[in-house]
Amino acid sequence: MGVTEATLSSMMMALRQAVKWVSEHQTPLLFHLAVPSSPHGELTNVYGSQQHDVALYWQDPKDGTQYAGFDVAYQVETTIDRPVDELQNAYANLTKHIMAKNREAVRFFFALTFDPHHRDADQVWRNWPNGWLYLPKYVLSRRKTGETQCAFQAWLSPTSIASLSVEAMASQLLDQFTSFENALNKPIVSSMPSWPSMRSSDSRAHYEHLVASAVQKLSQTSLKKVVLARRETLVLQDAQLTKQAVQTLAKTQLQSAVFAIKRKEETFLGATPERLVTVRQGEVFVDCLAGTTARSQDQQRDQELADALLHSAKNREEHAHVVTGVREALTEITNNLTIPEQPSIRALRFLQHLYTPVTGTLAKDVLAFEVVARLHPTPAIAGLPKEQAMNYLREEEGMDRGWYAAPIGWIDGAGNLDAYVGLRSALIRDKIAHLFAGAGITQDSLPMEEGQETELKLLPMLDALMAIEKESAK
Repeated sequence: MGVTEATLSSMMMALRQAVKWVSEHQTPLLFHLAVPSSPHGELTNVYGSQQHDVALYWQDPKDGTQYAGFDVAYQVETTIDRPVDELQNAYANLTKHIMAKNREAVRFFFALTFDPHHRDADQVWRNWPNGWLYLPKYVLSRRKTGETQCAFQAWLSPTSIASLSVEAMASQLLDQFTSFENALNKPIVSSMPSWPSMRSSDSRAHYEHLVASAVQKLSQTSLKKVVLARRETLVLQDAQLTKQAVQTLAKTQLQSAVFAIKRKEETFLGATPERLVTVRQGEVFVDCLAGTTARSQDQQRDQELADALLHSAKNREEHAHVVTGVREALTEITNNLTIPEQPSIRALRFLQHLYTPVTGTLAKDVLAFEVVARLHPTPAIAGLPKEQAMNYLREEEGMDRGWYAAPIGWIDGAGNLDAYVGLRSALIRDKIAHLFAGAGITQDSLPMEEGQETELKLLPMLDALMAIEKESAK
């Protein structure tokens, strides 16, 4: 047990110091307190066991660090057309004064909508704002080394501390941290029926029709590329599948950023391989990921597929558009921009992609959220030229993408940021799951091939939501 009586005493002392500072300065303070926790058990078990209206799970593909956040210390929801501005302003205000051993330990999570100018008539995303900045009240974190911590975060203001009891709050923290530790080794158990989930059947046919129309449009205009997406619907047989899907993704999609955001009765979850941008102490890292083919269990065939992708004129053109778009977005705000001349292969569990890493140094006074705003949407998820492609999607795609294909990630108290693109994802409410996938369309695209590519991109979520049932029914 990480939380002892000595730990409780230390917590009360830290809380008293924070309350005293706020009282003396009459200024709000962001307070962060972390204590060691049990290195055993699964963080996904804790995520699935809690009943908070707001909860989050995040798994970093680079170093394997996991986070589970619960309840709300502070959150911002915005519906303005440029939501990143409001998130940046809120973040700047919240991080003016921080009491923590390390500002980098303070972690906000955020998400943006794909297109704040487009809302669909069916209102699938009606409960999800254009922009969201979230500071969890409780955070469990675990590094790949096994080091595990429970953290408490609070926004303390002169008003809020007036009725605050340090003893009562410390006791509440002790109970909550103990609850987390008890849940670590209790996996989610579901009374799964033996019949499978039901999947819609007309999504692909409609999608291929959209692709054919886009190919014709591309041959008649200056639009070079457009990325069309589709939505597939599953009717699940057990609401517990959402929690189990998080566990499956966390175990199987180790090369992707695994995420789950619960907001009341709905959850947006997925495993995205595509990093939009990382900002670390002024250095910028971007992944260009476009051009896709399947994987094979046969090593020789797998290599043949990779070689064919590397030499595919259509996929190389699509990838080049993405690299061009990233270069144009970063040139004005970075120095020492480095871009390899040729792409390589990035192999994932079900797919392999053309991949080009881009690095640079952030120009003076450019903030991390501004980099996100400059890059999104990249040609990998929208098209090229950007505005022309976005207008085409609003008119022709026929759905609101919401948080699908949009920036999702975290920013710490020191301004370091990781933003991924919300791909290979699903939005689930009760037993209805909306799965999303897309493909880049150029003049050389063939509708059947693009339809097949989206089928491949649906596999991670289909595997997480349907393969579980087969296991549970044995």
